[in-house]
Amino acid sequence: MRALSLGLLLATSALSIHAASEHPPANPEHKATDQPQKVASTAQGPSKGASAAIPIVIPPVQEKPTKPEQTEGDEHATEYWPLIFGVRFKIGESLLVLFTFLLWLATRALVVDAKKSSAKDLRAYISVDVETVMGENGVPAPNKVGLQMINCGKTPANALSQWSGIGVHNYPDPGLLPDPDLEIVVRAVLNPGRHRWIIHDLPTLSEAQRKEITAEKLALYVWGRISFEDVFKKKQTVDFAFVISG
Repeated sequence: MRALSLGLLLATSALSIHAASEHPPANPEHKATDQPQKVASTAQGPSKGASAAIPIVIPPVQEKPTKPEQTEGDEHATEYWPLIFGVRFKIGESLLVLFTFLLWLATRALVVDAKKSSAKDLRAYISVDVETVMGENGVPAPNKVGLQMINCGKTPANALSQWSGIGVHNYPDPGLLPDPDLEIVVRAVLNPGRHRWIIHDLPTLSEAQRKEITAEKLALYVWGRISFEDVFKKKQTVDFAFVISG
């Protein structure tokens, strides 16, 4: 019986040894050494049907240039003009002063123009015209010539004075008409819309003067000057000259 058990044990051991020789166990160290060799063999050249690898080029990163740091002195230097006669002025404040000065000049010019326009619009204006002198019975007075002056302005004409003359002179250019011998100083006030008269007697004409007047070589003139003071205390003068016909 013992001999039979020993024989079975030996037979089982022999079968196990034979099976181990045909199928050796996996060795992890062996696999680790074989794997790099396979990778190296595939890196030598691509197999048929496999696509070639495309290399990726990454450009170098360029660093942005950094601005130089401004110091406090540099910042203040940009706020000022260059030295002017040894004095440094701020740009913003000097421009504000210049703008204010130009605005003052423009406003002052507008005020001056407004005052001049107001003075021209409000002062007295006197016009003179030849008018027929009417007699007491409503008929024209013989041998009389009348001048009517009217204040066409908006304010009174103060310290009014006048002079005028009448005479025969060359026609159509009488030349410089002489000043009259007497100036009538009225010192009157002529209010707006009011009028005053200047009446002259017609001079006695000779027969030769009448013929020259008919031939338009001579003419009968009446002329003069009116002076007054407006409400702005300025002296104004009006010169006039008319040819008397008929």
